[in-house]
Amino acid sequence: MVKEKVKGLKGVPNKHLHARISFLHQAAEYLSSHTSGGERPDAGPSDVSSEAQPDDRDTAVKHLGSISSNNDRDSKHSTDDLAAPPLITPGMPSYMCSQLRQVALKSQIRLLPEIKRAYCKRCNAFLVEGQNYHRSMENLSRGGKKPHADITVFECGVCGAKKRFPITGAKQRRKGDRQRTRATVEISEAERNESLPLSMPAAT
Repeated sequence: MVKEKVKGLKGVPNKHLHARISFLHQAAEYLSSHTSGGERPDAGPSDVSSEAQPDDRDTAVKHLGSISSNNDRDSKHSTDDLAAPPLITPGMPSYMCSQLRQVALKSQIRLLPEIKRAYCKRCNAFLVEGQNYHRSMENLSRGGKKPHADITVFECGVCGAKKRFPITGAKQRRKGDRQRTRATVEISEAERNESLPLSMPAAT
């Protein structure tokens, strides 16, 4: 016997692509939260000398001497870098955000605003507040007196890109939603006009 198809029950199209996007977002968020603490710091001169074999001690000493000379030469340029807070290297989270974006573009899936604002559109770095991006508020009106001109600015600490979002401005609805609302209003007005009498009774 052939099973009858149930009308009105439709599954989510491209369900596997939605699952892939969700996995990439969660994986990028997890890796970015463990990148700063999970990486092993660079080996210092003591590590190199302890791991070096007895036969290779002269080579290690020469190598360390060249490193120290280069560090002395670039000491002026490294002073400003040491004052700045360390940044998270994009690495794997950036690659996963790039894959997430490519999957969404190829399959024409509309991402949620929370997911779109979670990564940088220029370098695809996963944004973690206080570590690799800074959030501020600006008001470009004269004297900053107009409250409706407040804008939230997200500045990426990896590439320096900035994204601006209005705070008080209402987002415009989609074209399909506007058309459905307009059609509903027109139908209600037509029904109301039909219910009204065609002519008023004469006054006595």
